[in-house]
Amino acid sequence: MSRVRARLNRLGITRRELVLFAVVLAIGAGFRLYHLDTFGLWRDETQTVFLARHTFPGGILQALTSADVSPPLYYFLLHFWERLWPGDWSLRFLSVVIGLAFIPAVYWVGRKLFDPNVALLAAFVAAMSPHHIIVARTVRMYAILSLGALAGLYFTYRFVTRPSDQRPAGPRSAVWWGVVLSFALLMYTHNAGPFFVLAANLFVLLELLWHRETRRLFWPWVGAQLCVVLLYLPELPLLLQQMRLQGAVMGPWHTRYSRLENVLNLFNELTGLAWPADWPVVWMAIIALGTFTLELRRDFAALYLRFSTLLNLALIGFFGPIVLAAVLTPRDIESIPSYVTLVSLPALCFLVARGVNSVRPRLLGLALLVALSALWVKTVSWTYRLRHSNFREIAAFATEHIGPDDVIVIAPDYVATTFNYYFQGEQKQAAFPAALERVEDITWLGWSKRWLNAADYVQPTVDYALAELRPGARLWYIATLGGYPNDPSFSQIRVLKAHFDSLLGDAEVVDSFPRALETAEIYIYSQSPVGAR
Repeated sequence: MSRVRARLNRLGITRRELVLFAVVLAIGAGFRLYHLDTFGLWRDETQTVFLARHTFPGGILQALTSADVSPPLYYFLLHFWERLWPGDWSLRFLSVVIGLAFIPAVYWVGRKLFDPNVALLAAFVAAMSPHHIIVARTVRMYAILSLGALAGLYFTYRFVTRPSDQRPAGPRSAVWWGVVLSFALLMYTHNAGPFFVLAANLFVLLELLWHRETRRLFWPWVGAQLCVVLLYLPELPLLLQQMRLQGAVMGPWHTRYSRLENVLNLFNELTGLAWPADWPVVWMAIIALGTFTLELRRDFAALYLRFSTLLNLALIGFFGPIVLAAVLTPRDIESIPSYVTLVSLPALCFLVARGVNSVRPRLLGLALLVALSALWVKTVSWTYRLRHSNFREIAAFATEHIGPDDVIVIAPDYVATTFNYYFQGEQKQAAFPAALERVEDITWLGWSKRWLNAADYVQPTVDYALAELRPGARLWYIATLGGYPNDPSFSQIRVLKAHFDSLLGDAEVVDSFPRALETAEIYIYSQSPVGAR
């Protein structure tokens, strides 16, 4: 214990600061672990698990060419994690571990680059961020993005602020490799990673143009970026194949946004998430407090921006990826997913922390922090009550009541992934309109076109189901007819049911499952059709 105390004294960490950080970490852990598996996995999560269950590495890479647009790193991690510790809770716990690591990392970087007060406040923002809490409870790769971006932020700053009397960072330098590996980590985690890498390169370019003494860093920086490219080359063939999937699920059912609307939506998602999502000025004001310097005296008042390398990096690290995502995303993908912003979260933590820390008197700053916390807690509490999927319950009902010769038809096809994650029966299945077989990995290539032409798949689905239906067996039609998604483009789900009604008569309806975003009703047809074998 005395050695730990001595080490903390050398680092300048007081007992009060250590206790406060422990409280912050406990708060972050509580929000991320609370009722972790109260609700079952939903389709994005189950699709991820099915992909990770393919053989390592070739099977996973092959599956990713048609079933996802993300790089393979997280799937590789999950492949081995599930073997060590299977189950809904443990699968989500991998993201919890990564998400919790982000909090002390923010604190450590804050102490290195700013000061203890900003470090503690930034760690608190990280612990309370609704967006980060949500992704740190999800079986997806998004939590790695924030951790990788934080490392990229730190090593980029260390790279450009190396003292002029020292040689620029090179391949023998830990800072050089820190830049290379953090950027490569982002590139191999998600296709949102390159937006941060581009923003960091923009920052370095501006520093080289602004400060003459930093121009000696040009070639070492170029060398680091070339090394990132070389490390990324093995991923390039997969990316080129996945580019065919970009926009594959875009259809008339998706909201279209302008580039400016996308910027505001991404900004709102990252900051307030639920509220004040329509009040971006609230968050802009808080960020402004951490950006501008306000001097108010009896005979003098001024609001100005003190340019500094660290502040410039924080601003570009925050705004850069959001703006670049809106500008560079292809026009056929007009609604940019919110997880793109997770690479901007580290910079947001520091900007908000600077803003709160700048408020005087301190009591007023504390009041601001309490108000922000109340907003975040309200948002997080809402997400705990929001059931994403009830297919765990639907699959349990089917497992208990289905007969060995019964046939299952699932519509829409993408909920078949969630259903079959929990349902282990051997009954014949069809997923409308994707396939006349059991579906675990959804093939997104051509998905939008299949749905726009769903009428062409109604009769083949009916014919298949009736051909497989033995005398005395039942047809289970598991369909989302309760309004999700409530769009005319999905009307063929109802048309398919009308065909079954006309051929098989009235169905027993099971719709007693909890309300959820991803839900369905079960229609059980017991009457055998004419000509059934």
